[in-house]
Amino acid sequence: MSSLITSDSESSDAFYQHPCWLDIWLDQCSTTQLEFWSRFDEFDALVLLSLFEQAEFVIRLGDRTPPHFRVHPTYYQTLRFYNINLKPTVEGTKRVKRYQNTLNFQNIVRRMWTSMRILQTFSIGQLQACADTGNEPAQRIVSQLYRFDYLRLRQQYHRCFAGNEDVYCLVRNTGAKAPLLFTGGVLYDPNTHQIYQAR
Repeated sequence: MSSLITSDSESSDAFYQHPCWLDIWLDQCSTTQLEFWSRFDEFDALVLLSLFEQAEFVIRLGDRTPPHFRVHPTYYQTLRFYNINLKPTVEGTKRVKRYQNTLNFQNIVRRMWTSMRILQTFSIGQLQACADTGNEPAQRIVSQLYRFDYLRLRQQYHRCFAGNEDVYCLVRNTGAKAPLLFTGGVLYDPNTHQIYQAR
């Protein structure tokens, strides 16, 4: 991962100056602010703030709509934010379509992440069988995790030989919780409390 990071983990002060996060760390924050500044959709913003709530970084304030949160003071020292250059896709692989980050998609990511952690070395077909998912979402997830340097291509098969598949290995097994993937080139790892944003 270090080869992709264009700057070391930014200081907490610098982190708060990013437009997409600046308003979030005021006395109160809401999903609307996160949607506006980061260009997340409503579901993505709610999921991310819910994960922050589980980590006790933010506290929900009543039953307001949209949900409002108060930031816990210790959060300032805990979260790390990285701007990175994504790796190019594996040569010869199909271009994956943008995905919608739905609850169903998140469940597929969780199953595939668990399968990756168990298998360590795998093909997309093996992940499909283990995670009980289709080819298209499996390709999307593998492609994203590869580009964020969580996976490494171990063996690439020539496209002329039908039936063979590229073999990947998991090189960043950060923990049991699956990374949260966003369509806008953002990954949040709940195991390490790190946010990676593509430049």
